Amino acid sequence: MNNKSSLKNKDALHNLVLKKFETAVHNGDIEQAILIDIFHYSELVKKYEEVIYWDRWQKDTLDIRHSLTCQFNNELPLARPVAEGSYSSLIVHHNYSGLAHESQLARNLSWLRSNGVNFNIEIAYLFGSDISREKASKLYNIPPTSIHYIDATSYIHAGKKLNHLINTLHCQGIIYPSLFWMAYWMSLLVPHNNQKFIQMKYYPLHSGRIRDWFGGYRGLGRYYQIKDCEFEQLPILDLRLHSTLISQLQRDLEPLTFGSISRPEKISSPEYNQFIFDLLDSHISLNYLYTGRQESLHLIPENIRLHPQSKALGWVEPSISISNFSIYLEPFPWGGGEMTLLALESGLPYLTLETKENMEFGIYGFIKSIAAGKDPILQFSFCNSISILRERIEILISDSSMRNQLGRAWRQTLLSYRPPDIDGWIRLLTN
Repeated sequence: MNNKSSLKNKDALHNLVLKKFETAVHNGDIEQAILIDIFHYSELVKKYEEVIYWDRWQKDTLDIRHSLTCQFNNELPLARPVAEGSYSSLIVHHNYSGLAHESQLARNLSWLRSNGVNFNIEIAYLFGSDISREKASKLYNIPPTSIHYIDATSYIHAGKKLNHLINTLHCQGIIYPSLFWMAYWMSLLVPHNNQKFIQMKYYPLHSGRIRDWFGGYRGLGRYYQIKDCEFEQLPILDLRLHSTLISQLQRDLEPLTFGSISRPEKISSPEYNQFIFDLLDSHISLNYLYTGRQESLHLIPENIRLHPQSKALGWVEPSISISNFSIYLEPFPWGGGEMTLLALESGLPYLTLETKENMEFGIYGFIKSIAAGKDPILQFSFCNSISILRERIEILISDSSMRNQLGRAWRQTLLSYRPPDIDGWIRLLTN
């Protein structure tokens, strides 16, 4: 299928889904509207990394969402008085992913607590979770009794149960991490006047029921905002994993391996896959590693998926699987996020391509900024063309001393990084 016909089909799908969304809202079928909202994101935005359809969806649904917010705003309660030292927040996850966003959040909370920021948190998994209460409590360093599972049959049912849990726990603040559509709909279904959102990817969608939007460290620039929407950028905090999980990796694995821990959507572009195929074709002792859920691996082209030097690691626990890599190659054009930090703090030699998408939506700008003024060898990692990227990965393949030197420099740089301030995190957790 050529690009024009592909775009035409996506446009048609967007318009069809929009019409169904409008109909569901008009008929008062909020449950259906929620499912359509999620479908648009999963099928058009996330599946193909199509930010253009995210922008279009916000523009096309903005008036509807504003109207819904006004409708539900009438149910907001008065502010609950907070006794000194008694403030507590409930962090609401859709479920447990086992991936980077939740572990990064947990590490940030541990850093804050160890640096004198006092706060109390409870954790809720909106649709249950495979993670045990004991493992979750260890992840967040809170008592097992502060981990809550909600068993719900629908989003409306989940909203009612979440509201009951909030009232039972007497939580003063509600925090939704990462999933904007969950935050938006739960904020309408849960009548509470202090709800907040931490975004890690793409753009948050304003809901008048959410008091503050807190962004991650990537500096994404465009937001569709209305009226009282606030946005505050949060600095990334401590990048160190627990010392029992990761020590500096040795870069002398045999055979050499390269790749990234990424969703298949990020490693399925024709340019990226041609680069991988050419590299494997010229180095018979080099192995390519890739990750992803089994049901999404079909997005990887056959010439890579069936190549004898390619290996699918599956749906991995990143802090363990990172040790399988000799060289960490950032996917392009999109670039990575939290997995990049994991690779660098693990001491992996690293290469990334400067693209518009990587600059705007990946972690490129943040990594570039923390490398400034540090060991000059770090600049080796930043490539402004595919030809330079090819030259430099060839150097890393042939020179183990360079691999180890570059990996050590990145690890030292990441572990010495400290955030510029923590005021945003304090606001998120304590008021």
